[in-house]
Amino acid sequence: MTESATVDVARPIQAGERENELADALRHGLSAARSLGLEARFVPVLEAESGAWACELRKGATRVEDGFGLGKGAPEAARVGALFEALEHYVSEKDYFDPGVVRSERAHVLAHHDSPLFPDQAVRLLGEFADGGIGCLEYEDLFSGAAVPVPVFLSTPGYVDADPSFRAALGDTYDYSGVWRYSSNNGWASGVTADEATVHALNEVVERDAFSLLLIGQFLRRRRPRLRVVDRATLPAAPARLAELADEVTGRTVHLIDMTTDVGIPAYLAFLPPHDGDPARIRGCGASLSSDHAAHRALSELIQIQGAAQFADADRLFPSAMFPRHDGTRDFPSLRSCRLADFTALLPTAEPVPFESTSHPATPREHLDELLRRLSGHGFPVLRRRTETPEGLAVVNVFVPGMERFMLVTDGIAVVPGPRGRHYMGN
Repeated sequence: MTESATVDVARPIQAGERENELADALRHGLSAARSLGLEARFVPVLEAESGAWACELRKGATRVEDGFGLGKGAPEAARVGALFEALEHYVSEKDYFDPGVVRSERAHVLAHHDSPLFPDQAVRLLGEFADGGIGCLEYEDLFSGAAVPVPVFLSTPGYVDADPSFRAALGDTYDYSGVWRYSSNNGWASGVTADEATVHALNEVVERDAFSLLLIGQFLRRRRPRLRVVDRATLPAAPARLAELADEVTGRTVHLIDMTTDVGIPAYLAFLPPHDGDPARIRGCGASLSSDHAAHRALSELIQIQGAAQFADADRLFPSAMFPRHDGTRDFPSLRSCRLADFTALLPTAEPVPFESTSHPATPREHLDELLRRLSGHGFPVLRRRTETPEGLAVVNVFVPGMERFMLVTDGIAVVPGPRGRHYMGN
């Protein structure tokens, strides 16, 4: 790793997080889709200066399974985001289909306290149930270069849903009934280069860790910290306009909550108070070394979800997982509060904080170096699996043992905080 150069003015390409201008990125993504025998169909979900577009990957007239993506922001940026997300989803669900790629490891070995995976809550649970061979993919430790086997189910929910006979043919006979709920598509991203994709994947891991700790702090912690809400009068012009647009689109006031954690990577939640008793599903999260871009990401995601919720063709176009109806937390009042994620009652006593713009690296490589430096400084290993489309588009998954995925509770899944979250609860 090297010290990253920083700049004080955001570059037009997502604050230095992308390699190419949007037009070039779109051409690259379309070429990658064609190399897979697919065509991309774009659908405007919310047409606005910062709206949302969907992308369906198709073979002829048939929409391919898992080939769906949603993008946010200005039209060109939203189309690029939707296409890259669709390719990410498609490739991630096919990565484990090669019998020569998946290898079986003993679950109890992975869950041993000497394992680099041990800080993860789901991995620890592997040691509490019957041992067995569990399907893994090889990841690279980005600090040491070592190869580390990581269970497929941790980052690929479709693998858990697959026919057990399919997994058995790969050497995986593990009983997932005790751990399936911790499966999440966390840390996936695609990009023109592996550096670009890894930056976006790590930002997702950081924002979900931050949201998890926010839920834990406000609804589970004995001594609840004051909610930190950004004073919108202090926002720079671009995020201020986006906040106003979020108000216009939703018809209510949107609140920007600062949920930056100890790792020091700016992270925000755009929060829309829900109707009484409803979960706060219209929300947006964002993390980036650029605080301006993190706020933009959170606000534009809220606008995107609002557009999806109101879209006339939503039932056909969007996966049901976007708006889950199942609630497995009903018998657990504290978890149900986390599932609802409703901070409305806490707003009157919230601490108003000024928004502070941060400098940011100029290139994806420098972004990655700085993200790794900050995570390493807090003792977090970063494991990455990298694959490419035939045309060369990079699709990566990063797994950071120890960072929280408790935010799965907002999908109505009864999960508990991991070691990091439990330590935070006790403070």
